[in-house]
Amino acid sequence: MEDQHEQDANAIQPEILKPELAGKEREPDGIQLSYREGPILPDELRAYDDLMPGFASQYLTEVINGAKHQRQLELAEVEQEKLILDTQKEIFKSNHKRSLLGTAAGFTVIMTALILATVLGIQGKEKTALGIVASLAGVSVIIYGTDAYNKEKMQKLEQKKDNKENILE
Repeated sequence: MEDQHEQDANAIQPEILKPELAGKEREPDGIQLSYREGPILPDELRAYDDLMPGFASQYLTEVINGAKHQRQLELAEVEQEKLILDTQKEIFKSNHKRSLLGTAAGFTVIMTALILATVLGIQGKEKTALGIVASLAGVSVIIYGTDAYNKEKMQKLEQKKDNKENILE
């Protein structure tokens, strides 16, 4: 079973990765390639600066400018998100205002319907009066739900805005 696993591993490895070639020189002229991420090490920086005077200063200036630019981008992103949150807040405020106007209009309709249902009930038309009152109950539930939904959204927006402002400080 191990032989099969070893054969499979060797079969999928490119020529350069085969264990039997490890440590052998691969280039006839002795060129060695390496790869590393991150800033240049101090010894390397001095060596580059010896080859090209002023390189270290230019390199460090570029690193610092790159870091400043990255920070500016991040702050601009936070500002943009804050503007988006403010816009959303204004939309929810507008929706809330319309909801309040709708509530006032609904109150007027409900009061009119209750007066009508009372008059119909007094005249002996109880089923019609009961139908009107039941319809009013359904409308009231819808109005309450819409208002509660808008208030919840406003609270979430306020929390997000506060978090974004804390990041900026």
